[in-house]
Amino acid sequence: MTNVTPLATNPSNQHPPNQHPSYQQLPYQQLPIIDLSAADRGPQARALLHAQLHSAAHDVGFFQLVGHGVSPEETEELLSAMRRFFALPEEQRLAIDNVNSPHFRGYTRTGDERTGGRQDWRDQLDIGAERPARIPGPGEPAYWWLQGPNQWPDGLPELRSAALAWVERLSGVAERLLHELLAAIGAPVDFYDAVFGERAHPHLKLVRYPGSAGDGG
Repeated sequence: MTNVTPLATNPSNQHPPNQHPSYQQLPYQQLPIIDLSAADRGPQARALLHAQLHSAAHDVGFFQLVGHGVSPEETEELLSAMRRFFALPEEQRLAIDNVNSPHFRGYTRTGDERTGGRQDWRDQLDIGAERPARIPGPGEPAYWWLQGPNQWPDGLPELRSAALAWVERLSGVAERLLHELLAAIGAPVDFYDAVFGERAHPHLKLVRYPGSAGDGG
C-alpha cells in the first residue's frame, strides 16, 4: 500500500480536523460516542462528525457507534437464533466443529481455544461470508484458505439467514464508516475500495460465556 500524501488538505471540509467551531476536545474518561447519521444532516454536521471521528480514532483508538440504522429487531433476530444454537445438545453443536473446516468456520467447544497458554472459558461459532472455497495456488498467499463455505447446524435454518443478513448489514455500515473516517483525515473516500469491496473478509463470531470453569476458575 502506498502512503496517502494529501492528508494535510481537506477540500470537502471548511475546517481542519479538530478545528470545527462547534467541536470541543473532551477529557476522555469514557468511550467516545460517534453518531454516523450526522453524515446525512448537511455539511456542518458532517464536518463536526469528521472532527469527532478524527479525535476518537487518533486520541483514543476506540469509540461507540450510534446512528448506524441497524434496528433492534434485526439485532434480536440474530440474538434469538444464537441463543437457540447454544441451547442445542453438545453433540449437535460438535457436528459442525471447526476442526472439520480448513476455512476456520464452525463451532469451538468451551475451553478448546487458548490465549497465552490458558483456556478461554467460552464456546463460539465462527461465520464468514458464504463463498466458494479457494485453495491457494502456487505463489498465492495462504490467507485464501480463509475463504470458503460456513458450517450450519441441521434443523436451525433461521441461524443461517439471520447470521448472513447480519454480515451483509454490518458490512454496509463498515463501508460507510470507513468512507467517513477517510474523509476525516483528508484522504479520498474511495481510497480502500479496490482493496475491500467484493474481496473484503467479514468475520462474525458468536460467543457464549457459560460461567465459572469446572475447577472454579
